[in-house]
Amino acid sequence: MPDIARRTVLAGLAGAPLAMPGILRAQTSSKPVRIGLLSDMSGPYRDVGGPGNRVATEMAIEDFGGSVLGRPIEILQADDQNKPDIASGLAREWIDNQGVDVLADGAASSAGLAIQQVARERKRIYLITGPATSDMTGKQCSPYGIHFSYDTYALAHSTGNALTKAGGNTWFFITADYAFGYALERDTIGAVKQAGGSVLGTVRAPLGTADFSSFLIEARASGAKVIGFANAGTDLQKLHQAVRRVRLDQGRHSDRHPINANFRRDVAGPESVRGPSLYRLVLLGHERQHARLVKALHGEDDHTARPAPRWQLLRHDALAQSGEGGW
Repeated sequence: MPDIARRTVLAGLAGAPLAMPGILRAQTSSKPVRIGLLSDMSGPYRDVGGPGNRVATEMAIEDFGGSVLGRPIEILQADDQNKPDIASGLAREWIDNQGVDVLADGAASSAGLAIQQVARERKRIYLITGPATSDMTGKQCSPYGIHFSYDTYALAHSTGNALTKAGGNTWFFITADYAFGYALERDTIGAVKQAGGSVLGTVRAPLGTADFSSFLIEARASGAKVIGFANAGTDLQKLHQAVRRVRLDQGRHSDRHPINANFRRDVAGPESVRGPSLYRLVLLGHERQHARLVKALHGEDDHTARPAPRWQLLRHDALAQSGEGGW
């Protein structure tokens, strides 16, 4: 979709609640617009979300003028711990008792799906910038949910299809044991089979696994040409670190591929990403936002010293574009 058309659609969607008479009357008051960020503040997705989400949201608010229809803007942020019950409980509390108008982030897909259900029930916009499951716009879609970032369908079909056609026609999956992992594995298996490949096995790793060595040994024993890492965040970093320990980066098993590569190379180590083909989302024209995010989060002027926090930049875009049309 052309960029102008996309902005128009998104702005219109974000402004949909204003069609309600009660909210129209509220425009003339000084009641603040409240944005609620449900984030991972201490778990495996903190580096690609967490405090950076708030900084990105503050930047977005600044970019579109600092207010909406003359109303000040407030940001709330809480740790949903990647748990659906906590995420849904916070979302309900914020909407019912704290006047939150828009929900954003969500971190883990399981938490995000729970937030989406609450947003549907309460008729509130949910800007999906953390969860990746394609179910957000599939079987659990909502007229109030807008999925800004990547999803498992895109990751699966770009990587799975290309690698299978290039000769990697047998796969083994090491999969995060929750909604995101299930969706990424499912969508990639579909792409692999569609391209003529086959899957020799899968193993599920709990979120926050400390050592992936046993999973990698099982994957190696399968004889698969491609080992698909359906993980993210610090779990994906730990997987790459474990690759070196079990010497999986040698011989025919060097064809290992993270299907989702949103991890910090500086933490995983440069050796951990030697060899595999990584699916990367490149955001062009974000140098200014990148530099500001890095300085705000790490106190560094040299933004080349840190990897691009691209999911936080997507959150910046989501909030900035939605704000252009009013909430």
